Amino acid sequence: MPKEQAAFDFGDIESAVEQDWQSARDKAAQSNTIFAQRRLKPEDVLPEWEKTLAVLGSQADVERFVERACKRLQAPLEPYRGANRLPLRHLPVALRERLEAAGITGDSRRIEFLRAADPGYVHRSHPLVAELAAYLAERALDGAAPELAARAGALFSTAVATRTVLLLLRLRSQLTVSRRQQSRVSLAEEMALVALRSGTAPAVLAEADAVALMEAEPERNMEPERRDREIQRALEELPAAEPALAALAQRRAEELLADHRRVRQASEARHVRYEVAPCLPVDVIGLYVLLPAARL
Repeated sequence: MPKEQAAFDFGDIESAVEQDWQSARDKAAQSNTIFAQRRLKPEDVLPEWEKTLAVLGSQADVERFVERACKRLQAPLEPYRGANRLPLRHLPVALRERLEAAGITGDSRRIEFLRAADPGYVHRSHPLVAELAAYLAERALDGAAPELAARAGALFSTAVATRTVLLLLRLRSQLTVSRRQQSRVSLAEEMALVALRSGTAPAVLAEADAVALMEAEPERNMEPERRDREIQRALEELPAAEPALAALAQRRAEELLADHRRVRQASEARHVRYEVAPCLPVDVIGLYVLLPAARL
């Protein structure tokens, strides 16, 4: 007589699997809720996007920087096959070594600024741009090659009608984000260009005007003694400009605060509090004096 087959009870296993499945589904739903941006409208964050693009620079800025930097480094770009050829062999040895470490090797390199699909396309985060910028910044800071890049200078230009001082500033703001009795402090940093028109109370020009003056070309050479006097005078005038620079730093900090609040409100973040304070005094990274040149 055959034995009866034992029955297996899968009731507990099925229940456990159902619970795990439901738990996974709940977690996925919660994750989608956290990261969903359906209610974040593009127009709400468009101002921040446009500011980011303005700070990072356009492709035209990249092309201008590479062309001028290579020319200063005695390796000007040459027309080549509908694009440009960079003679790497003419660059300083230290820079060539850095480029080789970044994968840019050989005696020359074909580069392109217009067609993103081109293998030689160079954009703002390309290793060539990064290494050129780092090399020039280091030379400016150590002062070893003032003819290449300098933190201070003076020139005659028809772009100004009166003595004007351009200041390259590093602005820092301390941002405190508080939520549910927990606080996180971070440091926001940006570069700013300021133009000061000389006078007993230096007048700060509009930022667009300051940027435009960076394109000013020298009309003629300035004697080294005159150049040094003008730079020294501008340095001595800096304390008088500190209230205007502090006001600029405060205004930028308030703009940073407004930007954070607007984005958070657009994403419907709740119970978040922000505090921003500028770090004073501001850091002056570069100083350049523009003197009016006689118009013929």
